[in-house]
Amino acid sequence: MDTDRLLRIAALIDDDDEWEEDAESFDDDDDYYDEGMVGDFWGSEGSGMLFTTGEKILLLKRSGSVEQPGTWGVPGGAVPVSASGKGKDVKQSAIDESEEEMGRLPSYRIVDKVVFSKGSFKYTTFIAETRDDHFRPLLNWENDTHEWVTEDELRNFRLHFGVEYILDNARDKVFFNRK
Repeated sequence: MDTDRLLRIAALIDDDDEWEEDAESFDDDDDYYDEGMVGDFWGSEGSGMLFTTGEKILLLKRSGSVEQPGTWGVPGGAVPVSASGKGKDVKQSAIDESEEEMGRLPSYRIVDKVVFSKGSFKYTTFIAETRDDHFRPLLNWENDTHEWVTEDELRNFRLHFGVEYILDNARDKVFFNRK
């Protein structure tokens, strides 16, 4: 891959003041693999993205083919590791997992992150602000449907424990534009 393209992609990913477009992954996926179950979690580290307009968040209903089926979560998954045990960049892994589960991403900018830790496991959720609450993901097999949900509507959804953790620790960063 040429250096100019890498620099352009890195600038999109690292510049949190700019709206990011659906950037292509610049990691060579052939150099990484999924660890599978490590203790109680899929992989030794994970990452994902929560998309918010400030009034609504995008939730995905997990299919029967994944852990915690039927709960409403956000796109994400295990951070793949190399043969030497080094994990892929956590933010890039979150972007890759979100693209894999949703087919494409809305324009967004990263406004914060929430980190869940249990023992040696760590899961980083990047909070991504978007202006597009009409965005419709092209879901893969991991999720059955999606909804843009207001804070008041959350009580009608059986939330994945990860979403509950994010809301318990960063609700004001997720719903920052309440009406």
